[in-house]
Amino acid sequence: MIGPEHEFSINNEKFEAQPVSDRILKKISGRILNEVKLGKVFVGKELQKHVIELRADEPFESLEEFEETMQEGLEELLSYLEGYKLLGLGMHPLIKLEEAKVWDHRDRRIYEEYDRLFNIRQQGMGEYTEFPVKHFLQR
Repeated sequence: MIGPEHEFSINNEKFEAQPVSDRILKKISGRILNEVKLGKVFVGKELQKHVIELRADEPFESLEEFEETMQEGLEELLSYLEGYKLLGLGMHPLIKLEEAKVWDHRDRRIYEEYDRLFNIRQQGMGEYTEFPVKHFLQR
């Protein structure tokens, strides 16, 4: 079984990170949600608003199924981007973390707590703090 996810940095024509994941999710679903089903994949937000995630709705039995499903999902996601470009990594290589925008919609309380505990404006903190703190706070 294979169940990967892919994170992408959303960028303008100059490949500058753009904090518009909320706008893209709203365009897909009609409202701002944390996650939206798009065919056989989910498109979702991440801690930083310039990052968008693509993951399967269920695990794959083979690499061929994984590749085909994720490619179809990515092509459908691209149709909602209105000229934005994607980099195939969540952490933009040139972004100044102090300028990165943090998700400020549903679950923002969780991210405010991340920032208080971990100072999420540090290199790498945006990628590594989400899972453990989110589950701790939901208890």
